[in-house]
Amino acid sequence: MVMSLKRAISPHLHRVGFATGISAMMARRQGGMRILMYHGVGTNDFPTQTFVAGLRFLRRKFDIVPLSVIVKNVLAGDPGTGREVALTFDDGLRNNLTVLYPILQRVEAPATFFVVPGLVERREWLWTHDARTRLTSLSDVDCYVFAGELHADASDCLGIVDWMKTLPNKQRVEVHQRIRERTKSFVATPAHHHELDLMAWDELNSLDPRLITIGSHSMNHPILSMISEDEIQTEILDSRRLLEERLQRPVEYFCYPNGDYDEKIVNAVRKTYTAAMAVKSKTVAIGDDPHCLPRVSAATQPDLLAWRLHRPTA
Repeated sequence: MVMSLKRAISPHLHRVGFATGISAMMARRQGGMRILMYHGVGTNDFPTQTFVAGLRFLRRKFDIVPLSVIVKNVLAGDPGTGREVALTFDDGLRNNLTVLYPILQRVEAPATFFVVPGLVERREWLWTHDARTRLTSLSDVDCYVFAGELHADASDCLGIVDWMKTLPNKQRVEVHQRIRERTKSFVATPAHHHELDLMAWDELNSLDPRLITIGSHSMNHPILSMISEDEIQTEILDSRRLLEERLQRPVEYFCYPNGDYDEKIVNAVRKTYTAAMAVKSKTVAIGDDPHCLPRVSAATQPDLLAWRLHRPTA
């Protein structure tokens, strides 16, 4: 009953907090620096106009800074002003170039794009995107039957993808191949391509380094805690080397795919990168590990985005 009441009231609180400026005022008073996490823009899930509205709010109430500013503050033990916000976009999606980049250029808002260079080389989608899109092209009955054949702890298409995240990387790759074989007739639509295609090397090279920082999101976007010792070098170290070789710019930051890591992964990242992004919903504060920096998931609606700046877990 209490939870139902809270869910009913929350949207009204978000709207009031946004309209009156109370959410922004509370966030600034609370202090801390903020790293926002985005993915695709200009899709059904995140329309361009709602991103623009959220960006307009951020520019009005906070200071949008390069990620390097927040990292340097953390390393120096500087708490910042409470107004710093850095924008980060995971996966290197092509809509970040076609939709987002012109917007950022127009208002001179810096951002960091975390890229998966192995997939850029092969012109492939992220495995989660590919598996989910292919599975949802099947009927519910076919997915249920297929889950049984895979011995998956799942009863629907999305459940299969979640189950795959728990598998050792080699087994996960084998299951993904079985999905491809099961969906040989699948044909991606223009909407799929707009939402899921990654930027090519020439497109990444076209991004202004004064505005866009490039970071590594691993070589192939596996669940890093499920990879072998031999794969750590490729996913963490070699991904930086490939990005720097192809783009001729320094790559100092890493982003853990799916927000997943363990001690051995963090230690490997620590040896290779200046800082790394996690998916902990909190503000950045003095004493935070620079290789496990928290990020706030950016909401599509500006009023919820404003609320999350002082209540990151909302």
